[in-house]
Amino acid sequence: MHQFAIQIANSTYDSPMKVGITGAAGGIGSCLSDALFERGIETVLIDNLSGGSLENFEHRDNANSLQNVDIRDSAALFPFLSEVDVIVHLAAISSLAACQKNPVEALSVNVGGTAACVNIATKTGAKMIFASTSAVYENNKVLPFSEDDFIQPSLVYPMTKRFSEDLLFGQQLTNNLNFLNLRFFNVFGPRQDVKRANPPIINYLVREHVLGRKPKIYAPPSQARDYVHVFDIVEMLMKFIASEAAYPNRTYNLCSGRSISIDEIFNSLEQGFGEKIEFEQGEPSFLWEMHTELFEGALPLKLQAVEKETLKESVGNPERSASELSWSARRNVLEEITNSVPEMRSRVAMAFGL
Repeated sequence: MHQFAIQIANSTYDSPMKVGITGAAGGIGSCLSDALFERGIETVLIDNLSGGSLENFEHRDNANSLQNVDIRDSAALFPFLSEVDVIVHLAAISSLAACQKNPVEALSVNVGGTAACVNIATKTGAKMIFASTSAVYENNKVLPFSEDDFIQPSLVYPMTKRFSEDLLFGQQLTNNLNFLNLRFFNVFGPRQDVKRANPPIINYLVREHVLGRKPKIYAPPSQARDYVHVFDIVEMLMKFIASEAAYPNRTYNLCSGRSISIDEIFNSLEQGFGEKIEFEQGEPSFLWEMHTELFEGALPLKLQAVEKETLKESVGNPERSASELSWSARRNVLEEITNSVPEMRSRVAMAFGL
């Protein structure tokens, strides 16, 4: 593993502060936690390890200080987050299939967890940074997606994020909640959860190849989406954590504004492995075929809905983030994929005891 290191331009940390992070052991949260640790910023790390892992932390002090708390339980959370200046709310059930299979749990965790954090923030005056998703643009047709576009997602996962966004804006109007709503596009990082049934595609391809299995691709190799590197995300978060100014209470796309195809991802991974990655081409409507319960009962999930999700293109408009926040995605994701193969290979081996 390479020690985590990023450059944060024009950021100062002169005043003492404390930062609370939910989902701290996940692919983004652990990178942020390590970056804060290296800058001597006090943190309160929350994660129930349902998707995150203690092995994600490069600094063992972070792993040792992690608090296993249900984010839906405001009373249990309050003692830990009552004195933080900023709450970075990353925790969520992010698997689309998992949310679709159990909407009750998805709404409880994703919306209930947001409500618990908002409740604490309104009591303490803490600022909030909320991790939303580009999936809220699910039914939008015009590219690139812009923050002012009307959104009306139909799958459960993006619905939970939209509901959470509505809660933030409502609490700003009624309680002066100070927040930042960030719609993450496809975030690439080597610490993503590879044990879940449907990991992000890059980590999935690495997992299957390392385990000696032929990955199955359900979209055509030409299908393309907007990817951003986790370190670029962390730089944005660090920038606002460091700021003493009020947050703008606005929504921002965290995207590159460029698309990367599945074929390009394969090429980058093959450069990293130094060998060809063979794959099987599946039907787009069968993306979630391993989740058989989705297609059972009197009203099974429509195959057309799965196909639409599988084939959708997704590119964000980065202009608002660039003009208002002076942030842009700087890293070349394809190069980062190639360079991250050794670490991703090592993480798969560790996760599966190889």
